[in-house]
Amino acid sequence: MFCPKCGKEVPDGSKFCPYCGTSLEGKPDKSQTQNVLTEEERKKRAYKEELLRTEARRAVRVGIKSPSIAAVLSFLFPGLGQIYNKQIGKGILLIILGGILIILMFIGIDFIFYSFIYLIIWIIGMVDAYKTAENTNNANDAFLRP
Repeated sequence: MFCPKCGKEVPDGSKFCPYCGTSLEGKPDKSQTQNVLTEEERKKRAYKEELLRTEARRAVRVGIKSPSIAAVLSFLFPGLGQIYNKQIGKGILLIILGGILIILMFIGIDFIFYSFIYLIIWIIGMVDAYKTAENTNNANDAFLRP
């Protein structure tokens, strides 16, 4: 049987707990007192539960996106950072628009105008990719906080 006060195992039929001195007469039998946990056992159980929660958070955080990688991909070509952030439609639109502007620049039709428009789309694509990845991560962190 177990002592209801300290939770330590005591010999069956004992009248007092040899560890803390609590009277065991009229106390429930072994099957009813096995649920009593010592402080150390409670700490171990709480630690294990926290480890499980931490592992669950890590499993969810696999979908984290790096804002730097998103910005670098958009630096290489507008739209790649959006595709990295799983904004496929926006990414394809920026790629098509960037491709059309590059073609128009090199055909020779108003090179300076189309270069300026391409530059604006290029910068907007990088900033958007960076901010989107950052906001997604912040939303994940807010969701995972206990």
